[in-house]
Amino acid sequence: MSPKFFSASKSFFFYLIILGIFLWPSCRPKEAKIPEARYPIIPQPTQLTPQEGEFTLSSTTALKYSSAESNVEPVINFWRERFTPPTGFVFPLNNDQETNVIQFGLTASFPGPEGSYKLVIEPKHILIQAGSARGLFYGVQTLRQLLPPAIESRDKVEVEDSFWKIPCAIIEDSPRFKYRGLHLDVGRHFFPAQFIKKYIDLIAFLELNYFHWHLTEDQGWRIEIKKYPKLTEVGAWRVDRSGVTWRDRQPQQPGEAATYG
Repeated sequence: MSPKFFSASKSFFFYLIILGIFLWPSCRPKEAKIPEARYPIIPQPTQLTPQEGEFTLSSTTALKYSSAESNVEPVINFWRERFTPPTGFVFPLNNDQETNVIQFGLTASFPGPEGSYKLVIEPKHILIQAGSARGLFYGVQTLRQLLPPAIESRDKVEVEDSFWKIPCAIIEDSPRFKYRGLHLDVGRHFFPAQFIKKYIDLIAFLELNYFHWHLTEDQGWRIEIKKYPKLTEVGAWRVDRSGVTWRDRQPQQPGEAATYG
């Protein structure tokens, strides 16, 4: 055979191999992925099994939990404080109601670390299970994320009765990390109290569990504690020492006007 034949054969097999490399991934079975558009949850839960249908919040939606589980009450209160203003629904407590109900259940033997929970969302019933009130709270945050964004309104939203839908699913989640915090430095920047409250609410919304507050810096002390008034009367201010090297700067002296803080 001629050298041209061998040269052409080598080129043919070279391009065949290259084609195979590009086609190989398409031959592999696709991995199951959570449909993010339908389940926009942050952080992504440990396990999510999509189900058909939706649960719809309405004026007849009730809450239920065992009266012996008194530590569930703060979670119930949070639910109403967060979801009643935009929907106008009062979410009464009714342990006899079987449909159109959201049930909170504490189980002492619930598996997983602190904050773990399980959600079973069906068209007529939602069950939130956890081993602690914190887990129930995180389950509520997940439901909050699954509702339409208008649920974040602090005023009544004028929409159709069928607007407040939650896609059905079975969701199980456990925190991967014991410390999940978000930092805020107020040492050099001023923030109003309302912003701090909103910041903490967003931390909870994302199921983080620590607010890392950088309160003090050489510029000053940034939070008022009435028991220790001098922290803010003295510690929140200093005299501007522009033009003086750091090692030569003197602390604020009695009677010297504080101009920087």
